Amino acid sequence: MTGIADGCRVFVFQYANGVQSNAALEQATDHFDTGNRFTNQVRQGNIYSMSGRDGEPIVIRKASPYIVVAIGPEKDQDEAADISQRLALKLSDQPKE
Repeated sequence: MTGIADGCRVFVFQYANGVQSNAALEQATDHFDTGNRFTNQVRQGNIYSMSGRDGEPIVIRKASPYIVVAIGPEKDQDEAADISQRLALKLSDQPKE
């Protein structure tokens, strides 16, 4: 799922289970850590944040079995973090299939 929320571009990826979402997140963060396209990479628990090439904030948050990505407007890291948190909370309230 993709969309716009409060000026942030958002992407939600759904996996079959938490194990698969964990593996996908680990693979992605390893790629981000070894590349030179992103800067200011920080991982705190289930949240991974960084800055894109143009300084735009990117926040990736695991909400098993989902991964939420928010790309903030300009340099507003707090807005991207807030949007990703709100989406993760809404997704965790969804009934499990």
